[in-house]
Amino acid sequence: MGINKAKVAVGFIVSGVLMVFFGVVLTFVGPIIIDDQVVKNTVIDPKNSMSYTMWKDVPVPFFMSVYFFNLLNPQEVLKGEKPMVEQKGPFVYR
Repeated sequence: MGINKAKVAVGFIVSGVLMVFFGVVLTFVGPIIIDDQVVKNTVIDPKNSMSYTMWKDVPVPFFMSVYFFNLLNPQEVLKGEKPMVEQKGPFVYR
């Protein structure tokens, strides 16, 4: 029975040392690998078929509506009065 406990203890020690080692290595190497993958997968290039195809042929129609507001009384607002605005838009982009 003493031999089994010793083997278990050595196994835990070896596992702990390996986890610390890989944790330290990934602390320094992990961000470099992640940044490289982000740059590689976000470039829209016809040669990179996956991201280019997803960008070119969006499966769901995407529309963006933009509204602008024209301030009609800027001098009065500077004096502390309530702003009066005029809505311009929506300008819709696909």
